[in-house]
Amino acid sequence: MRSAIIYTCGIWGGARGAGGWAALIREGAEEQILSGGDGETTESHMHLVAVVMALEHLRACPDVIVATPSEYVHCSVRYGIARWIRNGWQTKKGTPVKYQELWRRVIYQEKRHLIRWQLADQDAEDADRERITAAALSAALPYVDPDCGSDEFLRRARAAACAAKYYFPGRRYRRMVGMPELLIDLCRTVAEYLEAVSALPKGKQ
Repeated sequence: MRSAIIYTCGIWGGARGAGGWAALIREGAEEQILSGGDGETTESHMHLVAVVMALEHLRACPDVIVATPSEYVHCSVRYGIARWIRNGWQTKKGTPVKYQELWRRVIYQEKRHLIRWQLADQDAEDADRERITAAALSAALPYVDPDCGSDEFLRRARAAACAAKYYFPGRRYRRMVGMPELLIDLCRTVAEYLEAVSALPKGKQ
């Protein structure tokens, strides 16, 4: 029987800023990484897009594990969708459910595949999660708006700041075993950027 596992990732810059998503699809010895970005998005949106794009890319499969680090996605597929449908796609507060078009696509994919949903540890330091994190970062970079000018350093630093805040909260930069060179470089960049900002006179930071 065919089986597949999908690892997903979403990153976000805050305040509906730029974001990126990535998904690793593995079927036996074969694997593929999908990724994309958006200039105006949210954390939940990027996580959900990663899941939808991966499931739509995968040919119909009788055994699929989807490992998402998003509690929003995980809880919604397990408990939220059925309630939303009963309530005419309204929340408990009577407001329209966000991302309805994407959720309807998830429902369709659950008819194509037999899916088992897993809540992944977003702080896990494993090679697969680091690979898709790097892919999501790379996909987000073209959408970053450098408020301070077109300096490449600032552009990359802003994307790195987003990633560092999301994936390494409360941690200083350190090299993790097997960590992709892109992610290492981005984390080093944000460390240098934060040092530069802290050295500016107050009012100019």
